Amino acid sequence: MLKPPIETGSQHHNAVNSIHNTIGLDFISFILVTKLRYSYQIYYPLLLSY
Repeated sequence: MLKPPIETGSQHHNAVNSIHNTIGLDFISFILVTKLRYSYQIYYPLLLSY
């Protein structure tokens, strides 16, 4: 077995940060999609009524 390098702590920290970043991006995109759907439901009938 090779000894693990000293940077394993920072590598683990970076992995956790990247996981949090992807979760945050997914959450932001989810909010944006729901806002777009909501405004689409509001504005599409208005466009049809014109």
